[in-house]
Amino acid sequence: MKNKIYFLAAIYAIAFVLNFVWENIHARFYAGYGGFWHFFPLTGVATFWDGAIILGIYIAIALLRRDIYWARSLNRQSLAGAVVLGIGVAVYIEMRALREGRWGYNELMPLIYGLGLTPILQMIVLPAVSYYLVAKIEKLENNKNH
Repeated sequence: MKNKIYFLAAIYAIAFVLNFVWENIHARFYAGYGGFWHFFPLTGVATFWDGAIILGIYIAIALLRRDIYWARSLNRQSLAGAVVLGIGVAVYIEMRALREGRWGYNELMPLIYGLGLTPILQMIVLPAVSYYLVAKIEKLENNKNH
């Protein structure tokens, strides 16, 4: 993927798919959960923004590293940066949403300091998996073309 826009779009697309699955699995931990189709519009919107957040984290690290293709050579420092940013964003979003009454948890949600554990884990795990997968897909494409 030599085209930067295509590379970034691939990150968003992978993040979107992963987050769609995650959102629909952990939706049952939120107050008022009424099943897949009841929550589908909400999880769709959340998935859109989750993908944008993961792409934003990627771009922030790319700007710091001055390398838009940093996922090609994942290292601990970049992944640690993604984890820190992911935790920060997730904690901020959860705190604000709970304070504003935008959502709440039911008794099934595991909590850490009063915040839902699954949305925090989501922004720890899925950015790294998204970046890893786009790098692997790119490597497979490059091997196929050579």
